Amino acid sequence: MIFFIAVSLLAADFFIALIIKNLLNGLPWNNFPLWYAGTLIGIFINGLIILLLVILNFRTSSKEITQYRRIPLLTFTGILILLAGYALMVYGIFDLREVVYWDYQLSYILPGILFTLRYLILLGILSFLWLKVFRTEAMFPLRLIVNILYGALLLTGFALFYSFTANPPLYDKGNVYKTGVVLGAAVKKDNTPGSAHLRRLDAARQLLQEGVISDIFLTGSNTPGKISEAEAGQSYLIKKGISKEVIRFEKETTSTVEQIRYIDQVMPDQTPDNQIIIISDGFHLPRIHQIASFYNLRVNLQETEENLSITQKLYLSSREAVALLIFWLYGI
Repeated sequence: MIFFIAVSLLAADFFIALIIKNLLNGLPWNNFPLWYAGTLIGIFINGLIILLLVILNFRTSSKEITQYRRIPLLTFTGILILLAGYALMVYGIFDLREVVYWDYQLSYILPGILFTLRYLILLGILSFLWLKVFRTEAMFPLRLIVNILYGALLLTGFALFYSFTANPPLYDKGNVYKTGVVLGAAVKKDNTPGSAHLRRLDAARQLLQEGVISDIFLTGSNTPGKISEAEAGQSYLIKKGISKEVIRFEKETTSTVEQIRYIDQVMPDQTPDNQIIIISDGFHLPRIHQIASFYNLRVNLQETEENLSITQKLYLSSREAVALLIFWLYGI
């Protein structure tokens, strides 16, 4: 009975996580892209736990079965944590968007912590069952913790490998497009674009001057005390001689995920997705492509001309890999 309840809860955990990811991104609740990396990771982790439970079910005597009674409780706790994270993002009792740490809004950080706790619970269950299947009793608590860390490192390593080796599709240089979308980046204290934002704006300006695109769309909201990323970008482009008539913008989105969602759900009324070029840094493009794939967008990409040291590029690419893993796992 314990094993049956545990398997049922693990299946429920998997589908609830998928549904929450869809709802957070404004997609139908039953949108289950089977070959998407985030889906495959969930299938692998929950599926492996279920497989280990099945093995132990046939191998465990009635006297030994009580040692697994915490598995259903832990799984159910993980589901409650998952739902709490979703509720915090959707029905937060106070506005957390104005509080920013490490360039991330608290409205994302707190749910992200809860979602991570749920994954650590799953990795803990997986580690516990793995040690039981292979009858590893020596230094059991230490091995349990080490295996959880191994699991987290493997997931991070997979995201790093993808980020450093992926070749997302760049725009076809033989075609002409309608709109170049510049994804927002940090604004400096004097309300001018930061270095990453300048690279993207200059790339868009070049595409416009070469006749590849006919207008520019700027994205990005503001942090407290500053103008929006989109408005800072508009001011810069106008100073560089770009007509205000060919610049459009929105100043509500706060993250790459929200910006891609905007392209998917709002911009088609103005511009079909196959007539859009998304402009950003090369280290940013793999995550953009994965998010766009989740929305089933046909994306055309253009990377900026980066003048970064190897250390800077490694740091920024590693940070993007972690952000990509967060999107794969949680959809934020």
